[in-house]
Amino acid sequence: MADEKIMQPEYFTVSQYLDLLNTFLRREDVSVAGEIVEYKPGARWVGFTIKDKEDDSIMKCVLSAWDYKRIGVRIDVGMEVKVTGAPSISKKYGSFGFWTKHIEPLGEGALRQAYELLLKQLKEEGLFARKRSLPLFVQHIGVISSREGVVIHDFMNNLNPLDLKVSFIDARVEGDQAPGQLISALKALEAKNPDAIVIIRGGGSLESMQAFNNEAVCRAIYASHIPVAVGIGHDVDVPIACMVADLSASTPTAVAHRINETWTPLIEGLPRYAYALERGLAGLIADTYYEALRQWGTIATGYERCMRAMFQRMGEFDRTLLHVFHRLFTAVHAYDERLTRGHVRFAQTLVDASRRINTTACMLLISGGALLRHAKEKLAAAERLISLGDPTRNLAQGYSIVFDTNGRLIRAVGDATSGDRLTTRVSDGTIDSTVI
Repeated sequence: MADEKIMQPEYFTVSQYLDLLNTFLRREDVSVAGEIVEYKPGARWVGFTIKDKEDDSIMKCVLSAWDYKRIGVRIDVGMEVKVTGAPSISKKYGSFGFWTKHIEPLGEGALRQAYELLLKQLKEEGLFARKRSLPLFVQHIGVISSREGVVIHDFMNNLNPLDLKVSFIDARVEGDQAPGQLISALKALEAKNPDAIVIIRGGGSLESMQAFNNEAVCRAIYASHIPVAVGIGHDVDVPIACMVADLSASTPTAVAHRINETWTPLIEGLPRYAYALERGLAGLIADTYYEALRQWGTIATGYERCMRAMFQRMGEFDRTLLHVFHRLFTAVHAYDERLTRGHVRFAQTLVDASRRINTTACMLLISGGALLRHAKEKLAAAERLISLGDPTRNLAQGYSIVFDTNGRLIRAVGDATSGDRLTTRVSDGTIDSTVI
């Protein structure tokens, strides 16, 4: 069989050829190392040029401003960096460039330069000035660390047994993925609203600490509405995240002790308050007891004086009472004699009065009967006159009586106007109406 030949056009247009080249160039990402010799930041793009130290070869690089902010590493001229991305030829300018997706410093010098750049920038913005205190009696802690390390166990073992609630999120603390995971963990813990957030890891070199010298991580810590404590072991260079945090300690154990200290006012103060309360109560009881004794002594002395005065008054009263009774018996004897004499006179007077009363009663009975009959006749005549004058008497014969709302009698058409409410009384009730 004849070999099949790949059909190709007789020629490409410039655009077609550049598209073909870019297809092969962008097939996979590569990493290139070099020294930055030119750096031009912009609103949408960051342009820089890296050079090979051996033969001064250069390569133009482009990085989007969003990716530059996301990566969180400051770059400047003179830094040795490693860029990762894919090459491309610009169809508009026909120039070769390297489209960068990730950049990281290489070597101690570049790392330190990036560290100093970010340190200066954040210090000028005032991110190191704010320091919020941990709240008293921390009960809920959010912890961010690697599950694989031993630091989380050291932290937990050094917390006082106060039945604290711990919300733990496992996150990378080293490597390219660490910044993104740390920021995501911060946002997740903020939604749980703990009393404090703790970020911990062990010590390491400046290179291994890049996640905590990352601008995006530092700004996320500063933006948290919850106090953040960072515990990272370090020898010389303090991670920038520690400077931004509200509380910083060199070890996770030290952070645990600072959490414990929020309970110190209660743990140490409660026994003092209990002792002071006990002493105060004992003093109050003693003062009350002595005051009661003093008052009892006063009362006893007064009681004794009162008793002596009472006995003295009782003696005087006995003498006065005997004198009064003597005079009373004398008077009663005299009254008894006078009463006996008066009784005789009263009995005679009573007989005479009874005789006069009987005579008068007979006369009253005779004249009273005639008066009573005459009064009944006058009363009957008055009832007949009243009955004849009663206006309701005519209601039974078909007449009616009309009143207004004030109970005033309506006698003529002029007594009512249109819209007035009237009440008509008939023989068996009333009728409400309105004047039309």
